[in-house]
Amino acid sequence: MNTVILVVLILELTLFFMASSCIKIFGWPKTRYNAQLAFFRQFGLNRNMVTVFGAFELFGAITLWLPNYVGVIGVWILCAISATVIYGHIRFGSWKNGLLSMAIFALSGWILYVKCLAIWA
Repeated sequence: MNTVILVVLILELTLFFMASSCIKIFGWPKTRYNAQLAFFRQFGLNRNMVTVFGAFELFGAITLWLPNYVGVIGVWILCAISATVIYGHIRFGSWKNGLLSMAIFALSGWILYVKCLAIWA
């Protein structure tokens, strides 16, 4: 049962980060892309950095399925991105806007923990 829950969570995170990365890389839908670009500009980052973050998210989403060290690095990247988004929402907006990111961070952290246990146990 634990494996089924893990697979479902990895699938959910994969779909979430693939959708998020496609918005950042391809700029579609335009309204969502412009909202994310405005959020990145509050950090002082430009359009190219949005694409870089999208590439990192895509890498992390793909590596969620790998059981080795690359998978751990990918999940660690997703945790780092989620933590950055949480910081941005707290710093430049309201902590309430970061609730989804907090949930994503918790799920990514749990998957990171499970993957590390599987490798080093």
